[in-house]
Amino acid sequence: MVRWPIYVLVVLWLSIFSFIVIAAADDVVLTIEGPGGNEPLPLTEKQIRLLPKESFVTYDPWDKQDREYTGTPLLVLLDHIDRLAGVTIVELVARNNYSVKVRIEDLQQYGHILSYEMDGKDYSLLKDDDKGPLAVAMRMEAVPEGDTFLIKNHFVWWLNRIVLK
Repeated sequence: MVRWPIYVLVVLWLSIFSFIVIAAADDVVLTIEGPGGNEPLPLTEKQIRLLPKESFVTYDPWDKQDREYTGTPLLVLLDHIDRLAGVTIVELVARNNYSVKVRIEDLQQYGHILSYEMDGKDYSLLKDDDKGPLAVAMRMEAVPEGDTFLIKNHFVWWLNRIVLK
């Protein structure tokens, strides 16, 4: 019985699957627009994951439970790409066209992060309707009680664009 054709097929299949996984990490997952005359800046998940990261546990008012979020602080990202100067508003836009405008002061006060992991799991391993591949989360414990309703709208799932104003 000849087994080498099966071996060749398995190796070929593994090679193709590996190529698809590697290519997915190189896909653009976020575009940053503005401020002013700056060209749009496309970023891959791989580029984002090279930046400093942090993790925190906070109450997610939408899921109504504590969640651990891991990702890059938005202010660190904007500073790294040298687009923070003069920006007062950051508009977060999701692929379903949900958007919210966030003041720079709010990013500083509540520690918004560009999250790519939730509860220790990479968003790519979660169901498609589970917030990824990028989401915005912040520390809800830092939010004054009267501002909770407004600030909880800063949680953005399926983030794919940031517009700087």
